Amino acid sequence: MLTRGRHANHAWLQVENSDTHVAPVDPALRQPATAVQLLETVIARDEAPASATTLLREADEPALLLGPAVTCYVDAITYAAEHHLPAGVKGVIDTAGAKHGLDQADAWPTLRSHLMLVAANGHDPVEVVNQAVALGPLDRARDRAAVIDYRLDVTRANNRTRGPLPWLPGIPVQLLDDPTWKTYLSGRYQLTRQLADETRHRAPADTPRWAQDLYGLDPALVADIQQWRAAHQTPDTDLRPTGAPEHSPAERDTQRHLDHALETS
Repeated sequence: MLTRGRHANHAWLQVENSDTHVAPVDPALRQPATAVQLLETVIARDEAPASATTLLREADEPALLLGPAVTCYVDAITYAAEHHLPAGVKGVIDTAGAKHGLDQADAWPTLRSHLMLVAANGHDPVEVVNQAVALGPLDRARDRAAVIDYRLDVTRANNRTRGPLPWLPGIPVQLLDDPTWKTYLSGRYQLTRQLADETRHRAPADTPRWAQDLYGLDPALVADIQQWRAAHQTPDTDLRPTGAPEHSPAERDTQRHLDHALETS
C-alpha cells in the first residue's frame, strides 16, 4: 500500500512500549529493537502461497528445522527448571534480584530463567549473582540485568552434560533424574543434535550467498558456518558470514572462533 501514495508516504512504527514484559526485545542484549530492525522484519515477510512440493521439501529440510528446534530446546529446559525448583529457591533468586536492583530491569525475566538453570545444576544462584556483580560497577548500566546476564556462561554451570550445540546449555543435572522431565528433554536434545549434524553434513551444492566473494574456503568451515547460521535462523539476505553479533559468553566465543577461522583461511 505504500506504493500508492502520490505526494508522500509515512510509515509509523512503535519502537518503545511502557510495558516491559511485552516490549520488542533483542534476544542478545535485550535492548528494544530499532525502527530499522522492525521495518526489515516486516518487509522480509513473504505471504506468497507455496506449492505442496515446496512445503514438503521444507518440512524435511534440517537447515530450516534447526533454528526452531534450538528455540524449543532452550525454552523447554528453562521452563522445566522453573517448575522443578521449589518455591524457596525461586524466592531466593527474586530476593537477590531485588537486592541488586535487577528485578526492575527489562532483562530480568531472562536473567531469572538463567539463574534457575544455574540452581537446577546444583549451584547457589545468589553466589553466582554476587560474583557477577563484583566484576564491575552497574551504576551506569541502562539495564543492570542485561549486564549481569552478559557476564554469565550458563553452559559452564553443568559439569555432567553438554548442550546439543557448543554454545547451548546442557540439560540441568537435577532434571536428568526427574521422571517428569527426563524423557521429554532428552527427546528435545536428541532432535536438536540430529538436525545440527544433518545441517552440517548436507552442505548445499552451490556456494552460499555470504561466501560468494570468498575464495578457497575450507568446506568444513563452510559447513560449520552454515550450521551456525541455521541454528540462529540467519536469513540469506544477511551477507555477514556469522550474522549479527551474539552476546552470551558461549555464543561470543563460538562466533569469534568462526570469524577468526575465516580471517586466517
